[in-house]
Amino acid sequence: MGETGCGAGFRTARRFAGKAGGAASKGAFFQLALSVCLGVLLAIGAIFQGFFVETAYLPLLTVLWLGFGVAVTFFKSGKLSIVPVLIALMAILYGISASYGADREQAMLETAKLSLLLPFALLFSWLPEWRRWHLLRVIPWIGAGLTAAGALLHLERKGRLESFLEYANALAILLLVALLICLFLYMKESRVRDLLLLAANGAGLLLTFSRSVWVLWLVSVLAVLLLFPELRKRKPLVFVGLGHLSSWLLASAVKRDPLFFVQRVKSIQPEASELQIRLIYWRDSLNIVRHSWWRGTGGGGWGMLQHLYQSQAYYVKYVHNQYLQILLDTGIPGLLVWLALIAVFYETAGKAAFRADGQGERKYWAKASLLLVSVMLLHAGFDFDLSFPLLLFLLVGMMLMPESVHRPAISLRPPGVRIGLGVLSLCVAVIGFWFAGGYLEKVEGVNLVLAGKLQEAGIHLQSAENTLPWSHSAKYESAKRYVLLGNTTKDRTYYEAARAELKAALKLAPQDELYASLLNDLNKAMQK
Repeated sequence: MGETGCGAGFRTARRFAGKAGGAASKGAFFQLALSVCLGVLLAIGAIFQGFFVETAYLPLLTVLWLGFGVAVTFFKSGKLSIVPVLIALMAILYGISASYGADREQAMLETAKLSLLLPFALLFSWLPEWRRWHLLRVIPWIGAGLTAAGALLHLERKGRLESFLEYANALAILLLVALLICLFLYMKESRVRDLLLLAANGAGLLLTFSRSVWVLWLVSVLAVLLLFPELRKRKPLVFVGLGHLSSWLLASAVKRDPLFFVQRVKSIQPEASELQIRLIYWRDSLNIVRHSWWRGTGGGGWGMLQHLYQSQAYYVKYVHNQYLQILLDTGIPGLLVWLALIAVFYETAGKAAFRADGQGERKYWAKASLLLVSVMLLHAGFDFDLSFPLLLFLLVGMMLMPESVHRPAISLRPPGVRIGLGVLSLCVAVIGFWFAGGYLEKVEGVNLVLAGKLQEAGIHLQSAENTLPWSHSAKYESAKRYVLLGNTTKDRTYYEAARAELKAALKLAPQDELYASLLNDLNKAMQK
C-alpha cells in the first residue's frame, strides 16, 4: 500500500530537519574553532612584541591569509561589511604609495602590515556577536600575563615596565583596555575573577609609568560612572574601588615603595619633555605635508625625509600621531578613508548604544565598545601604538562589536566569490612567504655579524639581497659587513665592495642621510 501524503510529509520534514541540524552543528564547530584560533593569535602576538617587527608580521601574513583562504573556500559562511571594505581600501592606498614613496621598501612593509587587518576583520566579523565579546575576554588574561612576566623577568627599561611588547606606552594602552573590559564584565556578572584581573592589569598599568595613559585611565573611569548606572550602585562602586586599591598595593610591592608614582604624577604638565618633543615632530611634519598633501610620501616617508625638514636634530621612525602618520604616508585620500572608518563605527555604535528602543544587552556592550575604541583612538593621537598589529587587531575587533556594523554589504556564499577570495588569499600568502624568507635571512646575517662570524654572515646577507632586490636595508647591512672585513684584514677590495653596496643602497633610497654620510666617510678613508 502506498505511503500517505501526511506520512511522506513528515518524513520529508525529518530529512530537512536533519540536514538543518547538521549544517547548524557544522557552523557552530566552525565558529568555535575560529574563536579559538583568533584567541591564540592574540596571545601569540602578546609574546612576539605585538607582531611589530617584520620577522613576526610577515610570517603571520602568510598564516593568516592561508587560514582565511581555507575558511572562505570550504565553509559556506561569511559576509562582507563596510568596515573590511574600508580596511582593504587603506591597504590598497599604502600599496600604491610604494610606487612613488620616498622609502619604497618601508612602504611595502607598511602595506604588508596593514594587509593583516583584512583577513582578521573578515574572520572576526563572521563570529556571532556573543562570541566576539567572549573572544575579547582573553584580553584581560593576556594583560595579566604580560604584567606577571614583565615583573618576574624584569622586562623593563629605565624603570618602566615594557614586558614582551618592548614599548611601555603600547603595553599601557593594552592594559587599560584590558582593565576596562574587566570593569564592564564585573558590572554585568559580578565575578570576583574579573576584579582580580582588574587588579593585575591595573598594577601593570601603574608600572608602565605612562602618564598619558594614566590620564586616560582617570577619564575612562569617570566616563564609565557617567554612562553606566550599573557602577553608580554602592556594591559595585565599593568593589571596583577595592580592585583599584589592590592595583596600587601590587605595584607598590613590586617597586617596594608605596609612593613610587608621586614624582611621575607631579610631572604631568604641558611642559613635560615628551609632549614638547612630540609638538616638534608634529610641527616639522606639517612642512612635509605642505609639499605632499595630496598623495603623501609613501609608507615610511617620514622616517626618510625628516632630516630635510626638522627644526632640530632627532630621528624617530614614526611621527607619534596616527592621523598625521596616515596623512604623511598616503595623503588626503588615506586620511579620509581612516576617518570614514571611524565615522562608520561611531554612527553604528552610537545608534546601538543610545537608541530608545534598543535592547538592554546590546546597548550595554555598544556603550562599552564606544568607550574602548575612543580610548585607543585618543591615545593614537599622540603615540604610535597602532603601528603594533596586535593593537590594530584589538581596535578593529572592538569596532566590529556592535551588531549593526555586522550588516552585510556583499554575501560571500556564491561559489565564484569564495573561489576568487581563495585565489587572492593564496597569492597574498605566497608574497608573505617570499618577503618573510628574505627578511629572516637578513636578520640572521645581521646577528652573525654581531657575533663576529663575518664570512658566514655573507651567505645570508647575499641571499637576502637576491630575494629582496628592492631592499636598500639589506645592501646597507652587506656594506657594514664589508667595512668590518676591511678593518680586520686591511684588504682594500672589501672597502671597494662596501662602496658598491652603499651606492646601490643610495640608488634605491637616494634621500637616506645615513647611507650618504657613510659613503662619504668611506670615500675619504680610501683616499688616504
